[in-house]
Amino acid sequence: MNPVTTFDTVVVGAGSSGAVMASRLSEDPHHSVLLIESGPDYGLIEDTPTEIIKALPRNVDIASKLLGKDSIHDWSYTATATDLLNTISVPRGRLVGGSSAVNSSIFLRGIPEDYDLWATHGNNEWSYEHLLAYMRLIEDDPDFSEYYHGKLGPTPVLRFKENTWAKEQEIFYTASVGAGYQDCPDHNAPNSSGVGPLPLNISQGVRWNSAMAYLMEARSRENLTIQADTHVRKILLQNGTANGLEIEHKNSISKVLSHEIILCSGTISTPQILMLSGIGQTSVLESADIKVMHDLPGVGKNLWDHPQVHLKFKTSNSIEHQYDSPRLQVGLKYTATNSPYRNDMFVLPTLFTSHTAPDPSTNVDSVFRLVFCLYFAQSLGQIRIRSADPHEHPEINFHYLSDPFDRIRLREAVNIGIDMADRKEFTELIDHRISPENHNLKSDFELDNWIMRNLETSHHAAGTAKMGPTSDRYSVVDQFGKLHGIDGIRIADASVMPSSVRANTHLTSLLVGERIADFIKKGL
Repeated sequence: MNPVTTFDTVVVGAGSSGAVMASRLSEDPHHSVLLIESGPDYGLIEDTPTEIIKALPRNVDIASKLLGKDSIHDWSYTATATDLLNTISVPRGRLVGGSSAVNSSIFLRGIPEDYDLWATHGNNEWSYEHLLAYMRLIEDDPDFSEYYHGKLGPTPVLRFKENTWAKEQEIFYTASVGAGYQDCPDHNAPNSSGVGPLPLNISQGVRWNSAMAYLMEARSRENLTIQADTHVRKILLQNGTANGLEIEHKNSISKVLSHEIILCSGTISTPQILMLSGIGQTSVLESADIKVMHDLPGVGKNLWDHPQVHLKFKTSNSIEHQYDSPRLQVGLKYTATNSPYRNDMFVLPTLFTSHTAPDPSTNVDSVFRLVFCLYFAQSLGQIRIRSADPHEHPEINFHYLSDPFDRIRLREAVNIGIDMADRKEFTELIDHRISPENHNLKSDFELDNWIMRNLETSHHAAGTAKMGPTSDRYSVVDQFGKLHGIDGIRIADASVMPSSVRANTHLTSLLVGERIADFIKKGL
């Protein structure tokens, strides 16, 4: 790239939303688009590493190559979870495709109430009624043809048929129905609840990430440039307007100029880039010795996520291990006792094995888990930069379970999981419970302590540049993605989601990309 290059639009981040944005804006052959990604770009499926391609491996050895501090595909963030848990891993995808290239491939919509809540907070263009057309647009769902689903979209949707479920998935489904939860053939239907097959963005065993869905055809366009392995250091500002970026590629620092910059860097990197550019809360910027260009106190605030806790069980030696079956096929949505939030809990059964192939002479070590996710948590955290170094990871504090109702619901979840595992359907699968241990269950205090020390992220962090009207002091962008107070910057990723969606965030991130791209095309 030349020292100074100019584009109509620069999209920063090639993840779920960024791939959509670059693809849609470059449909106009007269509009030049640069898509910047910090990680690698594999381009062709056949050139992509196996761990990126293979969806939902149940083998620990394969899964461990995907994420972690030794993976070039993972930002490998860490965060404070609770007062009793100072450090947890927060993996995020670092390649073209972003976290959609390393996630669990669950293609789940939020429920109508999620988007309607966004609308009531001054974002009337984001109601479920407005978004349904985009939900149909992004998917190719062969299982359902009614008004709520699409068949011609770029993302294939797969639900494993019941006769193909792995044994532990079948047992979990049967036990859930036996415990009184209703059958749910379509988790993406607006009024759905209960247990049933997960919608997955998988095609022929391939995790169909956003780069595959949106960039494979777009790559041939002369007006689209994809610049991988390039780190954005900061946004260049002049007289209240953004006109470019300072970027780093192969240890060389240069500038790129643009009429509009669209940040699609995700919940962690988007507020970090803003703060590095002098946009954020004054006290945070000054503590990092960064010149304040625009005081915007909501940057990095309103961090929401779906905390999860795992109940672990040693499997019976008699269970037949199905090594080639994906580890996730079935899920359960339910509403916690006395909760005003429908479907605020989500449960996944999963089984990992420690061997790559079946061997009758080997003593297979495997663990079955019931993963309980709090899908409408009330606790909020924050992200803040530590310094002006663009390569230093920001400080992330989730403040999980700081809201008492979150603790109550996860406490109930653990007890539901223990009761479910004691059902007769699990007799052939479970040998004994590994954790929590019995002493962790003696009182609510002991159980809360165990939960606080064992929480993990569901990898759905969002909300750190939330959209809303300027009357909301902590909103960062308006409902069209335009940054408050600075011209030439939009944000279109999970960071703009003002409140939780009761779903994995990949699908809704695609919606954000589609909706804001449409706003741009309409001149809004």
